[in-house]
Amino acid sequence: MSEQYKDIIRQGLWANNPALVQILGLCPVLAVTSTLTNAMGLGIATMLVLIGSNLTVSLVRQWVPNEVRIPIYVMIIASLVTCVQLLMNAYTYGLYQSLGIFIPLIVTNCVIIGRAEAFASKTTPGLAAFDGLMMGLGFTAVLLVLGGLRELLGQGTLFDGAELLLGDWASSLRIDVLHLDNGFLLAILPPGAFIGLGLMIAAKNWLDGRLAARRAPAPKTEVTRARVTSL
Repeated sequence: MSEQYKDIIRQGLWANNPALVQILGLCPVLAVTSTLTNAMGLGIATMLVLIGSNLTVSLVRQWVPNEVRIPIYVMIIASLVTCVQLLMNAYTYGLYQSLGIFIPLIVTNCVIIGRAEAFASKTTPGLAAFDGLMMGLGFTAVLLVLGGLRELLGQGTLFDGAELLLGDWASSLRIDVLHLDNGFLLAILPPGAFIGLGLMIAAKNWLDGRLAARRAPAPKTEVTRARVTSL
């Protein structure tokens, strides 16, 4: 694998993560991550739109006038979001109802239009599609971690409602981790999402600081020896 692809992986998953570093697309991150299933559904939908929009923008970039490029990018993204919305309505109707307005709002997700403008419009289709995949995976990973933590603390479960995304067979995937008489309501409410995301950003910054300190070269110390001359 070339260094360019390795750098795209590192940027998308960690160094330039859309949710933890760029702090983009916070509306869905904070709104739909009350359960792991919701987070997974929206993450997959966003990733598919990212890959499709990056690929399409890269393919047509030579024919798009610079003056109208943003409206054209939005039209491309809106078309892809409509396709994803219709597919979810047809095959995962329960999850489609659960996510509600946040599926069509993918059109306004700054992550997607940002990658189309900053990267896809300036590179080859292969690299653009791969960048969409990595940025989508990084965004989805944050959704999954935040959704899992909120569901675990709020309900004591994981994969509650998995059948909404994967079908009736997936109801067996539900895991009762904690037996809570009363769930931790703050974790389910919007303030819990803000607190959880803030803790994740703080943890990433702390880890980056530790890694940077470990990679830093040790300071050079000069040892001065004094010579004593006796007469």
